[in-house]
Formats: sequence, structure tokens, C-alpha cells
Amino acid sequence: MAKKFKSVNIKVAAANERKAKVKAEKDRIAAEQKEKEEALEWSKGAKDQSKKLLAEKKRRQEEEELAKSKVRGNIKEDARKFQRKANYYSSNSNDSLPSFGKEKAEEFGASGIDNALDLMSAINEPDEAASGNNNNNNKIDRHPERRVKSAYAVFEEKTMPILKAENPHLRRTQLKQMLQKKWKKSPDNPMNQQYIAYNATQDEENQAVSDINNQVLNRLRIED
Repeated sequence: MAKKFKSVNIKVAAANERKAKVKAEKDRIAAEQKEKEEALEWSKGAKDQSKKLLAEKKRRQEEEELAKSKVRGNIKEDARKFQRKANYYSSNSNDSLPSFGKEKAEEFGASGIDNALDLMSAINEPDEAASGNNNNNNKIDRHPERRVKSAYAVFEEKTMPILKAENPHLRRTQLKQMLQKKWKKSPDNPMNQQYIAYNATQDEENQAVSDINNQVLNRLRIED
């Protein structure tokens, strides 16, 4: 026997089609609304994170300024010591004494905490050497390549949040490229720091330290 086909109620079918369209439209609107809400929440979270990072950056800057003021005080005291040495040599003029004591004491100036610390170290180096407390290892690295990986990790942890806060629209790959460029020039990079051969003698190490100090003094000397 031939199969019987049920007749289709056109009105019911049309109504069902309308209901399906209405439901699809409601679902679309609900999905768009949810997406907007999620985007808004993400934006708020990003802004809050950015504010926290900027606040942390400001705090570090304030700490650095405080450290600079303390260093300036130490530099002034070291400068006074340097002046007293010069005055002593000048008042006890003798051919066997250093010639700089017979002339006007040299003056040095340092802007920035790194320059200030370099100047303090260079000025104190002769006294430390005389007292036997000279630690050249703080200035000379025999194996800088061993510290590159760990130093970069610290540099990335410190610098990446700042780059994100300053460039919120950049992708991570772009931020990584910026980080790499900064790393190549950064003084935190062990390969940018002073180093000597791993088998250098003590005399060679002392000479390297002396060369560093002379470079610092020449760079920060105030010319008349």
C-alpha cells in the first residue's frame, strides 16, 4: 500500500518559522550583549592593572630619588675626604708625594644614581686597596655568559609590566621585540658589563679595575 502523507498546516508552519526567527534574533542579541559585557569587564580589569603598574612605577621612581639624595650626601662626604687628602699633600709638598696635591683639587659631578655609585666606588678604590678590602669581583666578571639567562629573566619581570602599561595596544610579540632591544643596551645585561678572561691573573684583574676607575673619573670630571 502506498504511504499516507500527513497534510501540512500552512499557518502552523508559518507561525513556527516566525518563532524560530524571533528566537534566533533574541539569541543573537543576547550573545552580542554578553560579548559587550565581557569586553567591558576586560577593559576595566586592564585599566585597573595599568593603574597598579603605573603606581608601582611611580613608587620605584620615588625610592630611586630617595636613594639618589642619600648617595649625594655620601658623595659630598667622599669629596671632602678627597679634598683633605689634596690639602695634606699640598701642605707637605715633597718630590716623593703625588703631584696632584700641589695643584687645585679635582672636582667631579654625577647625575643619576648609577653615575653617583660609580663615582663613590672610584674615589674609595685607593683606600680600599690600601686596607686590603678591595673586592675586584664586584666590578670584574670572568664568566658573564653564565649570568645572561637569569639576568634576562629578572630584567623581563621588571620591565615587561612597564612596557605593557605604556603600550596597552601592542601585541605580546611586539612587546617582546621592544624588550629585546632594551636588553641589548641595558646595563643589567652581563655582556654589557666589564669582564675579563676567566684565567686572568690578579695583576691583570687589578689593572682592569684601575682602568675602570680612570674611565669613571675622566667621564665625571668637571673641567675648568
